[in-house]
Amino acid sequence: MEDSVYSKMMTEFKEVKNMKTKFKKYLKTFNFCFKTFRVSQTRQQETNIPTQNTQNTQNTQNTQNTQNNPENKITRCQGNTQTKNENTENTENTENTENTENAENTENTENTENTENIESTEINMIKIAKKLKKLIAIKSHPDKVKGKEHFFKESIKAFKENDIFTLLYIADQLNITLNKSYDDDIYLKCLEYINKEKEKIIQTYAWKWYDSPELRNKLRNNMARLWNISIVNIIEKEKAFELYKIEMLEKNF
Repeated sequence: MEDSVYSKMMTEFKEVKNMKTKFKKYLKTFNFCFKTFRVSQTRQQETNIPTQNTQNTQNTQNTQNTQNNPENKITRCQGNTQTKNENTENTENTENTENTENAENTENTENTENTENIESTEINMIKIAKKLKKLIAIKSHPDKVKGKEHFFKESIKAFKENDIFTLLYIADQLNITLNKSYDDDIYLKCLEYINKEKEKIIQTYAWKWYDSPELRNKLRNNMARLWNISIVNIIEKEKAFELYKIEMLEKNF
């Protein structure tokens, strides 16, 4: 197995790990600054899809009317001619069907192999998640180690939610590293989880607010609509929070 995929995964993991650490600080500050405006969002009720019984009934009635209509009956001579044509078409259709079935069988065989590979990777990912949870438990179980209970609780939650990145993140904090002996498919799958976490972080208001200050005007407009307040309220809250930070710095000195 080449180290390139593993190295790429670890490099990406370290980058997102640093982002995660920074994001925690951003989120804490963001929530503290705008805590009076944070409101819960009401979920929209889902509408039921109407049943198709009425349409099916109409289709049945139309079929019966067509069968009973005298105009649809054909003469015996026309019937014989049509039967011959149908026999010719059936022969051609049979050949085409056989060719199509052969092509479909080949494609189905390839799809089956791909499905088996995906299932194998998923099974291995479950094994890795279990192993990480076990190693984390050894170093953080409250009955064995004091002061690290939060790691243990977080790992249990992450395992239940199939959150591979969080398991890797907690394991890293406890100096547990992922083995190099797995297939590349495993590291590529881990890389997917890592990139999903990265995307999730950079889409948050807290990350954009502090990591991209040039976007704040746009964010203020979005936040004002989201929280049903004016932009002036948001700016006033920002100023009050800046004054609070200055006061805290003065106290510390």
